[in-house]
Amino acid sequence: MASTPPVGPLVRIFIEPTLIGTLLNWGLFGIIGVQACIYFSREYQDTIWLRSMVFFVLVIDVIQTVFHTHAMWFAMIENWGDPSRLTFLPWSAYPTPIFSSIVSVVVQIFFARRIFSVGKGLFIRSISIFIVLVAVVQGTAGMVVGIQWRTLGVIRVTHLKSLPIVWMVGAAVCDIAIATTMSYILASAKSPFMFAQTRAMVDRLITQVIQSGAITAILATIELILFLVKPDEYMYMAL
Repeated sequence: MASTPPVGPLVRIFIEPTLIGTLLNWGLFGIIGVQACIYFSREYQDTIWLRSMVFFVLVIDVIQTVFHTHAMWFAMIENWGDPSRLTFLPWSAYPTPIFSSIVSVVVQIFFARRIFSVGKGLFIRSISIFIVLVAVVQGTAGMVVGIQWRTLGVIRVTHLKSLPIVWMVGAAVCDIAIATTMSYILASAKSPFMFAQTRAMVDRLITQVIQSGAITAILATIELILFLVKPDEYMYMAL
């Protein structure tokens, strides 16, 4: 009677970061779900396209979370102990880079449009155009990585050096540019003639913009460093 294959180092190296990434995805999904409920329960005077964009991002996040969970079930339950099954994961694992790229491009272009609308001067508007261009490039690179992931398999995806680097660097550059430019625009809008409550509100907006932009930029930078320094340990997949 044949014994069950032992769980090799490859299984642990791959399963640990993907499990952490799936748990983080569920945590962030809960935050986004609460924010979406608050947004749609209140009567904001937003345009239909903006509300549609929020709904679209929410739907993509739901689908991505379901796909993440299915992929982890496949690896940790259905085929646990069989390292050969890690060479090619189920269909649900491969669209992850594509979904992430779509969401990032939509959100970054949205902020670039806001910067173009409220910003004054050629320099600020040039930055918004730069953000759009970089967002499209990094999003396209991420989608190609997802397609190549399906072809090569997750174990050999580290052979794609240039595309993942373009994807991760582009995402970090966009997030930093958005946070910096939005903070500059809000800071420029402050006036000594403002009411104290208005100045406090602007300060809170600047803090929120910096925090949200810094978090995404730092995570993208950490992901890039892990991919470059230890590509064979797959820790970058946790982010």
